[in-house]
Amino acid sequence: MHLVLQYGCMYDIVTIGSAVRDVFLISHTAKSLETKDDHNRSVKCIELGDKIEADEIHFSTGGGATNAAVTFARFGFHTSAIAKVGNDDSGNAVIQDLRTAGVNTTHMAVNRGSMTGYSTLFTVKSGERTVIVHRGVSTDLTKRDVNSRKIKAKWVYLTSLGGNMKLIEEIISNALKNGSNIAFNPGSLELESGMRIFSRIIPHLAVINMNREEAADLTKQDDVKNMLKTLQLGSAIAIITDGSKGSYAYDGKEAVFVRARPEIKGISRTGAGDAFGSGTVGALMKGYTLKDALKVGTLNAESVIQEHGAKNGILKRLPNKRRLSIFTAREIRL
Repeated sequence: MHLVLQYGCMYDIVTIGSAVRDVFLISHTAKSLETKDDHNRSVKCIELGDKIEADEIHFSTGGGATNAAVTFARFGFHTSAIAKVGNDDSGNAVIQDLRTAGVNTTHMAVNRGSMTGYSTLFTVKSGERTVIVHRGVSTDLTKRDVNSRKIKAKWVYLTSLGGNMKLIEEIISNALKNGSNIAFNPGSLELESGMRIFSRIIPHLAVINMNREEAADLTKQDDVKNMLKTLQLGSAIAIITDGSKGSYAYDGKEAVFVRARPEIKGISRTGAGDAFGSGTVGALMKGYTLKDALKVGTLNAESVIQEHGAKNGILKRLPNKRRLSIFTAREIRL
């Protein structure tokens, strides 16, 4: 059932970030050519002028805010999403997907006369892909669009806002005034602001989540243990994903590692990060241990990468602890 909740009502969680329409073009016969770039590094390319047959086509919707919102709704939370779309067919598709999943769309911003963000993802048989992105209005959220002072939620799940750190800090400030817990999965544009800014933000968060490459760039550390210690400020849980190897988390007292399953072979990694982050936070909201929360995030990500589309593989419900026994986890010493 689609929940209709108005300003002033208490959501379990509100997600904030981007919304886009994706089209996946899959070719079983196209081949990439290996060559060298200007720095003599090996790169793969497809020759311009070729006419390439697409054997499959899949339409989907994506964006950090909407992908995460679907996970939370399927896990049984009263969920609302805040993102900006255009008044076009793609924007309508984004909103319809949210409503179908049971996500409240009252706070979605619709910009008339503008285009919704749109991505074309061309994938060859090996799984390699090229993405062409038109951002549209997806990164144009403003203070007026968010209106975070009026949104009452137990949790706020914040994703990339195109590097708008002023708006992010305002959202965090208002969420704290409303008594919300805050989880933040920053994008590359936010991380460019550096550790000086993040050291001011992280102590106010419940969860900070990023991948290993991002954590290394932000903290200027090489060892993941040092990254965790640098990112764990205040009472925040620092979470770092390391691709197919697994994920790490540190809450100031306990540090854990959950191993991913190397036998799981994905066909598309689109949405994997959103699935992991929202799955982990959703499990924490339900009182799961740090180890089990990472397992839920991993399972959600593994399910997503086996489908084309960021939402198609999202788990239908929060997995029980028996299902999570397929993963191995261990404590690590920092």
